[in-house]
Amino acid sequence: MLSIVEKAKKLLNSLPYQLIRDSPTIAYYTEWKLFDEYRLPDGIKVSGIEINGPFREEMIKDSDFILKFNDTKIHALHYASLMDVKKLVIEESGEYKITLSSKINEKVLESYHIITHVLEGVKAKIEIVERDESLSSMITVLEFILHKNSEIEVVSRSAPSNVSPSYSAKIFVLNGFAKVKYGGLLENGLMHREDFFIYLDGENSVANVNIAILGEGTSKVDYYFKGLLLGSNNKLKFLGLGLADDEAYVSIRAIGEVSRKSKEGSIVVESRTYNIGEKSKAIGAPLLSIRTDNIKEARHAVSISNISPEVIFYLESRGLTRNDVKKLLKEELKSIILS
Repeated sequence: MLSIVEKAKKLLNSLPYQLIRDSPTIAYYTEWKLFDEYRLPDGIKVSGIEINGPFREEMIKDSDFILKFNDTKIHALHYASLMDVKKLVIEESGEYKITLSSKINEKVLESYHIITHVLEGVKAKIEIVERDESLSSMITVLEFILHKNSEIEVVSRSAPSNVSPSYSAKIFVLNGFAKVKYGGLLENGLMHREDFFIYLDGENSVANVNIAILGEGTSKVDYYFKGLLLGSNNKLKFLGLGLADDEAYVSIRAIGEVSRKSKEGSIVVESRTYNIGEKSKAIGAPLLSIRTDNIKEARHAVSISNISPEVIFYLESRGLTRNDVKKLLKEELKSIILS
């Protein structure tokens, strides 16, 4: 067993779920207390990881992990409840697929971790599918390290559980002249928290991250993005789209940071959210933290649209049903993300 697992278990009762500095304008939208109702999976051995493509798998050690185990309780819970962990290497250009599925039909924590290195000069397309259909509380962490001159295009589809809380983290590290194009679609979830961290180090790296969150019924999704420019002439663009219907709640918080050592960088952070239900709530909060004067571009924007009953009535009078309006909006958001 990895020593990081035992270290995490010892910290479970001493760590907070969330640090105040992680949410400077909106605090604690995630209902963290729900995770306390689930026990560690001691004695249970299953794997919900399936990989397709010419990955090379390597032995893993504690120093390979990027996500810290000792900063927040949710991260400690992740390591303490690890069911399977893989270190993958992509050394050939081509198409790859990673599927993560819950397997335990009990009220326990079920956690998976994948570290993927994309070697120098490789260009790959990666599909990620996350499915949570059991009674367990699923936690997934995917880390991608892009070596020099590598390039990946990622399409991610996530369907969190509607009966259990869930957590997911995605981390990207770009080490110079690397490119990432990411399109993510996330639909519903009883209480789903997703963190997305991307770090552009070195020079001349480019990242475009687009996500769409669709909430219906009483689902609740709290999405947190953090992008950091560290090197020279790096470019980062984030677009978060959210749609809430019925009594759903969707929040998209995004922070773009430019460090003091960054030079000639470009960063754009934007969110657009739409409320279609009378009791739904969809919000966006993009922020910028710029710590240097040596920057080419820094922009952030937010729009929050409420589609009122009067608008729905008008559209219905023109032959469109409420479901037609919702379907059109959903298809438009999906097309923006997955095109």
